Amino acid sequence: MLISMATTGVALLISGAALIFNEMVSYRRSLVNSLTVQARITGSNSTAALSFNNPRVANEILGALSAAPNIVQATIHTREGEIFARYLRNGERVKPISPPLKNGYSIAANSIVVVEPIILDREPIGTILIESDLRELLGRLWWYTTIMVIVFSGSLWIAFLLLSRMQRAVTSPILDLVQVMGTVSREGDYSVRASAWNDDELGSLAQGFNEMLVQIQSRDRELELHRRQLEQTVASRTAELAEANKQLQRELVERQRAEEQLQRYSGELRDINDELKSFAYMVSHDLRAPLINIKGFASELDLALKDAIPLLEQSLTSLCGKEREQVRCALQQDAPEALGFISSSVTRMDALINAVLQLSYMGRREIRLETVSVMTIVNSILQSLRHQLEQRSVTVTVGELPEIIIDKMALEQIIGNLLDNAVKYLAAERPGRIEVIACEEADGTTLRISDNGRGIAPGDRGKMFELFRRGNCPDTVGEGMGLACVKTLVRRFGGRIECESEPGVGTTFSVFIPKQSDSGKEYQ
Repeated sequence: MLISMATTGVALLISGAALIFNEMVSYRRSLVNSLTVQARITGSNSTAALSFNNPRVANEILGALSAAPNIVQATIHTREGEIFARYLRNGERVKPISPPLKNGYSIAANSIVVVEPIILDREPIGTILIESDLRELLGRLWWYTTIMVIVFSGSLWIAFLLLSRMQRAVTSPILDLVQVMGTVSREGDYSVRASAWNDDELGSLAQGFNEMLVQIQSRDRELELHRRQLEQTVASRTAELAEANKQLQRELVERQRAEEQLQRYSGELRDINDELKSFAYMVSHDLRAPLINIKGFASELDLALKDAIPLLEQSLTSLCGKEREQVRCALQQDAPEALGFISSSVTRMDALINAVLQLSYMGRREIRLETVSVMTIVNSILQSLRHQLEQRSVTVTVGELPEIIIDKMALEQIIGNLLDNAVKYLAAERPGRIEVIACEEADGTTLRISDNGRGIAPGDRGKMFELFRRGNCPDTVGEGMGLACVKTLVRRFGGRIECESEPGVGTTFSVFIPKQSDSGKEYQ
């Protein structure tokens, strides 16, 4: 009810204030229009007096304004701004007044001043000024304010009586609804219902509240059912989780045992690997001594055979023709061929032993990391292969190559073997082309060495990194150790090597070398 009373009071105040403001504006506008008309009429009547400089007549004309009790004073000014005639209401004192710079009117707190020009033959010859007070306006405002206060008080009293009668019909259903809401919130009892007093908005509100209670009660029953089911599920899952936890503990124990066994096997495998490397080194080293002896004895036998052939030729005269030809064939063809086979086999075996020794050395050698210029190493290797490149008319393209942190000797072995293979397996029917580029990535550098050579058959790609594997090219020499050495070195740096090849088109080897720590420490 207080809100309704306040709303009614504010509305009445705004309405009354608007009426009073409108009356004030209308009265002032009407007064300005009236003063303007009076000023024009009086100014028109004063043209002769002003033209003939007769202030007495002008004062008589201004005296006619005494019929308007609201006019406080009026003055006629010459063209130069001097006062020519003046009218003062009875009892008024002379006020210092000067005409405005422009014609029109001005409104002060207690008066309105109107200024109009005096025109003769379309030429201004002076100015008339009339000032009026606002006592009539103040009286009207006081009267309207009194009426508004009376109406405002009466309206509030009537509104109070009406609202008092209507409050019971409006607030009783709301209070009943509030009581039901309190019972629900305090006791959690959703079975209570609010009474619908009338078939109106409040009745619809009570009905909607009752429907909401029905839905909440139904949801509460469902939640209770789900809660019980959830408790049963949690109990079941807890038992399963406990069993799974026990199983996990058993698996963790078994895994720990397996890890310990794996570490033990890894240590044993590492020891066996070291022993195999040492054994390979020792065997390869020990095999070289008899090979050197065999090669030396074969050379001496070849020299002795060459010295003995002339002597044996002289003694062949005692033999018959067929026997003499057999001995001569054995001395001049079979024996040199056998000695040549022994020499070539020893040379190949020596090369294989050197390759095994080199691979064993690269596997056992301590790696020292340093900043290495890939461009410098590539140019150095290409310089060593210059004769072969010129002989085969090979075009080599080298892109921008960075500096990386790696073991210099290992990088020389990697790039050297790949470039040597690229030159070795070029196709004879077309000019050779080799390209060396690098691609720097966030976690490392990828070197790509491409050629337009013979390519690698699909069946050989899975075995090309194995020891003693050579391409199916009988016209090329090698031991089949180069790519195995490259893969071993690349894996020592945690990198990888990939191959893309198409027979008759060419081959591209991509070597990814991850970033290494430039700490200068040695890695085994």
